[in-house]
Amino acid sequence: KIIQEFVADGNSEVACFLDDCTCRKIKIKDIPESNANSLGEYLPVVLGLSNQKIISSMLIKEDTDGFVLAIYRNNKINKININEYKINRKIIEKCYNPDSKVVYLKYHNKDLKLKIQGNKKSVVINTSDMKSKGRTAVGVYALPKEEKMSRITYVK
Repeated sequence: KIIQEFVADGNSEVACFLDDCTCRKIKIKDIPESNANSLGEYLPVVLGLSNQKIISSMLIKEDTDGFVLAIYRNNKINKININEYKINRKIIEKCYNPDSKVVYLKYHNKDLKLKIQGNKKSVVINTSDMKSKGRTAVGVYALPKEEKMSRITYVK
C-alpha cells in the first residue's frame, strides 16, 4: 500500500520523524535506484532503523516553506518552522517535544484551520494566529487540561 508520494530532485531530502523524538533524513540521491518491476527500497532499512517506528515523513526541498504542526496527547499544540529541520545533519535529536506523546505531526505549506474536539468542548484553531516556536517548545493548550482529545478535523 502506498502511503505517500513525493516528486523531488536529487538534492531534496526525505525526513522521517520517529517515535523516539528523533528525525532521520536522507537525500534522495542517496537512496539506491531500483528498476520498475521491483518494489523499491524499504525506508526503515535504508535509514538503519532497528526498533524505532516512523510516525510521519515529509519531503524537504531547498525552497520549502511552511511549518510542521505537532499536537500532543496532553492537549498542547506547537507550530514548528520548517527551517528548524533544514540543517546539515542526518539525525536530528529532539525534533519535537518529548514530554507528551505526539498524536498529530504533519507538514503544512500554508496556514489552515483545525477543529479539535474533546469530551465536552471543541475549538477551532487557525494556525495563522500561532507563532512558530522551536522544535522542543511545549506548545500552547488547545483544550483545557481536563478534556480528553477525541478528534482532529480540517475546517474549510
